Amino acid sequence: MKLQDDEREALSNSAVLLKFAAESPKTAPNDVILPLLAAWEAAEKDQWSPAIAAEFWIAYSKLCDLIKPVTMDTVRMGRKPAVAEETRSWLNWWNHSRSQAQTHARRYLVLLLILVICAVAFGFIAGTSGKLSDEMIRAPTRCLSILTTSVSPKRQGKKSTI
Repeated sequence: MKLQDDEREALSNSAVLLKFAAESPKTAPNDVILPLLAAWEAAEKDQWSPAIAAEFWIAYSKLCDLIKPVTMDTVRMGRKPAVAEETRSWLNWWNHSRSQAQTHARRYLVLLLILVICAVAFGFIAGTSGKLSDEMIRAPTRCLSILTTSVSPKRQGKKSTI
């Protein structure tokens, strides 16, 4: 039996998922690890058989159940992409050697900082305009009181000067 493309991809994914499982607090049992190792060895020696394929898929399913809710897509999003030298330039400074998850996190951080700056600016404007409107409400009465005190004679017999 020849190794199929989907099986080849699953073998490659199983190495990444097994590495993730080893780095997580959960421990992978031998009934998951040994069939995967046997499948890798059979694939390298071109000795793929239906029995090895069946054992591999059962172990692969157990491995996926072990690390749930993490999937291969989740692990892939967290991995840094291999960047060729010619794409490493100052034009690519935003995404340079960052995973998609890190790039999105950076975008959300910049958006958060912009929103905080806007909130502080609008808070300053609202606070200042509130104080200004209070001053504008009190200003006519204060001006009127200043005018009435300056118009009315302060002392008997003296004229006020306006």
